Amino acid sequence: MRKLLSAILCGTIILGMSGCSDRSEKYQDCEPGNRYIMLDGVMETENGYYARRRNHMGNMLELCYYDKESEKAIYLCSKPECSHDGGEFCTATDKDIEPDHITMSDGYVYISGTEYSKADETLSWKLYRANSDGTEFTEVCTYQKQKNLENVGRAVTSTYYMDDLIIHRGYAIVPFYDYENPSLMYDCVANTMIIDLENGQCKRLPALDYDITKLEHGQLGYYVEGDYLYYYIEPPTYINTRHLYRYNLVTGETERIETNTRLWSFVVLNDVVYYITVPTEEQNYIPFYAYDIATGEEKDLSAKLSPYNSGEREPHLNSNLVCDGKYVYFMSPFYNGKWGQFYFMMSEDMETQVHFEAPKEMQDYYTELKLSNGKAYFVGEVTISNGDAAETIEDIIWITSSIAYSCPVEDIAAGNIEWTLAYDFTEFEMSLLGERADEII
Repeated sequence: MRKLLSAILCGTIILGMSGCSDRSEKYQDCEPGNRYIMLDGVMETENGYYARRRNHMGNMLELCYYDKESEKAIYLCSKPECSHDGGEFCTATDKDIEPDHITMSDGYVYISGTEYSKADETLSWKLYRANSDGTEFTEVCTYQKQKNLENVGRAVTSTYYMDDLIIHRGYAIVPFYDYENPSLMYDCVANTMIIDLENGQCKRLPALDYDITKLEHGQLGYYVEGDYLYYYIEPPTYINTRHLYRYNLVTGETERIETNTRLWSFVVLNDVVYYITVPTEEQNYIPFYAYDIATGEEKDLSAKLSPYNSGEREPHLNSNLVCDGKYVYFMSPFYNGKWGQFYFMMSEDMETQVHFEAPKEMQDYYTELKLSNGKAYFVGEVTISNGDAAETIEDIIWITSSIAYSCPVEDIAAGNIEWTLAYDFTEFEMSLLGERADEII
């Protein structure tokens, strides 16, 4: 893929990030509810949706676009007669980039990932930016390099299972495995690079109370609101203990927030931390709290999670909270004997409480709830293959397609829940198979 070579190798910078008071007016805020655990967030514009193709051999970067009017998907490339094979000519594909995360902000598509150079045996961690019309793909910066890494695979270079790439008020907040700071158990530690998109200046997030090299995991669980980046640290040798902090992106100051240390998942709404904790042996429910940062007052809201906290079932540890800036959502992957069936919307005053489910068309697939542009989305991946029709293993073919349904959040709050198809990349995936598409059942 042809890039404008403006790479900056960034090390740790002691000075605070440059900042100005008008960033909230100049740049777009991140939508925390549009973040992801496994699947990408919804990247929507007035005319269509952006996505990366997951159905590929190897881990080559492939950017795609779905047009709302035509309901057709294409590669995000403006070059005529391009083969989209990952070569330098294409602006949508690159065989040398292994992408981790992708998001959209201020009209650009941002990608974090790694590139390996065989010439000097160097692995580089980079941030990229693509124009929304597919006319240009550029490298924003290189924020880490390592030479001679043996047996480096996705498990130790990719942040796919770690956390998100966040673009907020002109900053890129990039989780990465830091090889300059090995942890207690590994050759690297989960760390965070904050990149000022105005000047390419980079800074590692402070570890504060703990030497980051003495941590088992590192910094995790990011959330942004206003000028603050919220995150937690798991202290070494402590079980079910997490300390919550917030970092001021403008001043560079960090402070600890004195929530319950059994914190599991959290969101922030108007300087109030809503969070759930790991249940104790005596708690047959999910503990749910609201902590006011300004006053230090904490409220126990566990009873508000009814009917989930009815005591009739074992609480599921992997329950999570998300927020769209107005409503707080509780979701649990297991409810009443089914996976992915419990979603609960709550207003800030807790007066509005609505239990809803994923659309029936997606209840048999792995899905995630995303919140963007005043709408709730259920995003999923559908895999289709020729299955039993294949005579040998070599004959098996399959496609993995991204699909999403949406509903306005205010309709959900009013109880008028009707899910409509937002996008479906199945036809696009089938077209790439050519004549073999007929073999898919």
